[in-house]
Amino acid sequence: MLEKPDQVIKSMWSHKKQLSEEKVNNLIEERDLLIYKIENTHILPFKLSMSEKVVKLSEKLKDEDTFMKYQDEVIRLSNEIKDTKFKLNYYLEKMKTSLNEAVDKLGTHPIHMGDYKNTYLNLYSFSTKLKLLLENGWEIYRDLANKLIEKDEYSENELSETIQILLKMSSKIDDYIN
Repeated sequence: MLEKPDQVIKSMWSHKKQLSEEKVNNLIEERDLLIYKIENTHILPFKLSMSEKVVKLSEKLKDEDTFMKYQDEVIRLSNEIKDTKFKLNYYLEKMKTSLNEAVDKLGTHPIHMGDYKNTYLNLYSFSTKLKLLLENGWEIYRDLANKLIEKDEYSENELSETIQILLKMSSKIDDYIN
């Protein structure tokens, strides 16, 4: 099967019942719509789910090329989601570490004197990766990052609240994507 997957697939498909022309046309239309949606979204879990459906539809249609292409796509997207989660974890840890360092360096100085550039960069990167997994909700972290970089536009109380929110963020990535 590993050496000649296309022959195994053809053999399996040859034993399946033929579909009516109307059913075939409906399945092709559904598959093509899914492919269009896959090409026009950036949200990885949606792309993965739709790619899995394309694989199933291609199997019913006995469309070997699309079946193989999207089976590979399912594997690629699964790996990309794992990689994105790994990077999310990395940026979250780095953000917390850099924020703790910035707060520790403040000493008795006012909160606006803190250097939050590294925290901003890591939080911004966190929100960018989160955007690949979520349609909504990632904007919150982008807004928090912007508050750090535009710190002089906010009161001491608002900046303090932002820092407290960031310090209390969960270390579990699944809390952000579920």
